[in-house]
Amino acid sequence: MADNKLAERATQRASSLDPRADTEARRVSDRVPVGSTRASANRKVLIIDDDEAILATLGAYLESAGITVLTSNTPFGATNLLTRERPRVVLLDVDMPGLSGDALIKNILARAGIPRSEITIFFHSGQSATDLSRLTRECGLDGYIEKKGAPSEVLATVLRCLG
Repeated sequence: MADNKLAERATQRASSLDPRADTEARRVSDRVPVGSTRASANRKVLIIDDDEAILATLGAYLESAGITVLTSNTPFGATNLLTRERPRVVLLDVDMPGLSGDALIKNILARAGIPRSEITIFFHSGQSATDLSRLTRECGLDGYIEKKGAPSEVLATVLRCLG
């Protein structure tokens, strides 16, 4: 019950920060269990995206909420970064030069040696909701967040995952 109240407060907080917050991020975040084995004191988030503006803007927004943000503007080396830093949440772009997000995540899951129960992974992309939903299912990820949404949507989802 306390976990549900925390999730509600995070969603309300995010909505009050940005009125453009839509229901998609809330629907995605509602599917991630709070208080499960995924909840821990680790408040690290890894954002992998080739768009420097996304990294800077979203990174600063999450950091302002007390979250430790790690960023990578290339998919190369992401597996090593993830293994070394062990973030709780990963936000992964799908369309990156050299290696797509779906190919990268398959590589990460096969090589990183991190139990799937210890990490929450979302696609964060400009692709359509239909494509993101399909890719999310195919890759076995926890959900997706469309880039066209407000940063407050991402914050609400991340806070829910961090417990």
